[in-house]
Amino acid sequence: DNDRYFTVIWKIFKNKNKPETGSICIGAHMEGPFISPERKGAHDPKLLIAPSIELTEK
Repeated sequence: DNDRYFTVIWKIFKNKNKPETGSICIGAHMEGPFISPERKGAHDPKLLIAPSIELTEK
């Protein structure tokens, strides 16, 4: 679900510069949820959504 997706992404970026964890995240590759149904590959089509300004700003 998209709420879980954005929660995980937020946690990655919120904690990316905490050297006490022993590593530093330099970024994250996000694949979706804005994927064309014609090029979805192995992604579940039920989880694909149309691009949206509101979700992008979230």
